[in-house]
Amino acid sequence: MNLVNKLSLASAGIAMTLSIASIKPVQAVELASTTVINFDDLTNSEAHIPNGYNRLKWDNFYMLNTVNYVYASGYKNGTVSQRNIAYNAWAKPATISGISGNTFNFNSVYLTAAWKNGLNILVEGFTKGNLSYSQIVTVDSISPTQFVFNYLNVDRVRFSSFGGVQVPDYIGVGQHFALDNLSLTHISKPVPEPLTMGSTVVVLGLGFWMKRKKASVEMKR
Repeated sequence: MNLVNKLSLASAGIAMTLSIASIKPVQAVELASTTVINFDDLTNSEAHIPNGYNRLKWDNFYMLNTVNYVYASGYKNGTVSQRNIAYNAWAKPATISGISGNTFNFNSVYLTAAWKNGLNILVEGFTKGNLSYSQIVTVDSISPTQFVFNYLNVDRVRFSSFGGVQVPDYIGVGQHFALDNLSLTHISKPVPEPLTMGSTVVVLGLGFWMKRKKASVEMKR
């Protein structure tokens, strides 16, 4: 082996040693943002909450302007921030989901029964179709109650109401509930970090070694 080849191999060895010592594994960075959804920026008096609102899919959740609502009910009593609340239409289960499978932390929410006292609400958190969290809370129609759930990294939360005792002064019936000031933290999909300095050393070192090797071959000709 001549001197040029030895120098080439030595350069390659130094480059590879530096690259191995300085390479860092590429880490995914998750971006998170917390928001409180109060529905007050929705303009209709009563309508289905549109999918995409606050980066979520809304299944069977409607909004109601309680300022214009003339009937005594838990809807009015459950309004935390004027003027709108969300409710489960037809007293059936209602769900919020992340768009395109994006996950979120379900932090807390204010809940109020619309027509009954002692209404039970089953709140379930799912991740990729698997049940991750489950809790039953009990609410009245007199005033809103804040519940802290801390369901972490879920992509769907389902609310199912049952039971309760009808309030005689209310004209409505059913297991409807009002929902307001929903706090959650959106978690964006992981974003890879940029190319590390160690990876740059690998590229430069191999490039230098290939250049020297090519030059040594040409010298032999």
